[in-house]
Amino acid sequence: MITIFNRRRVFTAFDMETFTKARDILDKNNIEHKYFASSQAARFSPAGMVMGGADLRAGAEAGQKIMYDIFVKKTDEAIAFSLLRGINAD
Repeated sequence: MITIFNRRRVFTAFDMETFTKARDILDKNNIEHKYFASSQAARFSPAGMVMGGADLRAGAEAGQKIMYDIFVKKTDEAIAFSLLRGINAD
């Protein structure tokens, strides 16, 4: 189980396609991960932050960027970084 005490952020994306590509890579390699999506509204309101499988556009208005963060266990950090390296270069 991933908790705030045993996790590391290994990837951040600003578009759904890149975010999905990163999650697919981790899924294929059986690396447990958790993700959070936040919009500019999240800076001012908890309504802009969503977690897990919720609607990733919740709290974001048209034109606002959504930031997707992916976290893994500390023990999987090196493997995850290695797998996700260069994903934005595609």
